[in-house]
Amino acid sequence: MVAVKDAVPKAVRPYVRSAYRWGRSHPALTRAAKAQLARQLTGQERHLVEAVDPVVSVNDSMAGGGWRHYFEVGLDAMRWIEAAMAAASIDAPERVLDLPCGWGRIMRFLAARYPGAELVGCDIVDDGIAFCAQQFGATPVRSSPAIGDVELPGQFDLIWCGSLATHIDAGSVEALLSLFARSLSPRGVAVVTVHGRFVEARLAVNDPFYELDPEAAAKIVREYRDGGFGYADYPSGESYETETAGHTDAHYGVSLTSREWMAGAAARAGLSEVYYGERVWDHHHDVYGLRRQS
Repeated sequence: MVAVKDAVPKAVRPYVRSAYRWGRSHPALTRAAKAQLARQLTGQERHLVEAVDPVVSVNDSMAGGGWRHYFEVGLDAMRWIEAAMAAASIDAPERVLDLPCGWGRIMRFLAARYPGAELVGCDIVDDGIAFCAQQFGATPVRSSPAIGDVELPGQFDLIWCGSLATHIDAGSVEALLSLFARSLSPRGVAVVTVHGRFVEARLAVNDPFYELDPEAAAKIVREYRDGGFGYADYPSGESYETETAGHTDAHYGVSLTSREWMAGAAARAGLSEVYYGERVWDHHHDVYGLRRQS
């Protein structure tokens, strides 16, 4: 059986891909998905979803599970963001950082929930930060695979870091936490997601969801069980975000992080845990709320 892509001449494939991306991200589809989700909700969550901007970028790569799931993930992030903020006794944040912001899957919820806050979107993907600046009024900041080199504008009451520590090595996670420690306001909280025991169990059987070679999956699990943190690169060429941003020499993969390892890394960065939820974000990621040590 001939694959669809092989039946399309190479010269026209870019136009076909462009037409497909435009069609799948049409506002009629995203509005319908958002409305469908809202009808299943009540109270504040329904009002929040109704207020969220449904316009998405044609390049948004976070809709693999469909647009309804896309909005569900954004809403779910807000649940754990607000749980961490409550644990840190923070009401309405004045300055909010979304790193990595992508094309605004979570930022659209932050913008709707905190309309008076100043938003900053940081990512290595120029198209993503440009979209967030245009659509949500965020200040765009170019990130770097060398996280220690990132310079952020001022301090933040809320930092959301969803699905970055899940894809970088131990040294990069340490650098990320140090960046947050120097970028949080005295009352601020960083909300960071990681892979924990749930993903350990899936990697132990080499779940294909994670797109790793069997040897890489086994390496991650072994390191995690031995020292609390495990990491392996994706197979060569698998990182869409890296290629899009032109960082073809950057290293991204899959990591596992134990609560004990995170506590030690946070302490070394000058942070302490004020909130922890195991496998709470999208029934997949562990969520930490971290504050500067007093």
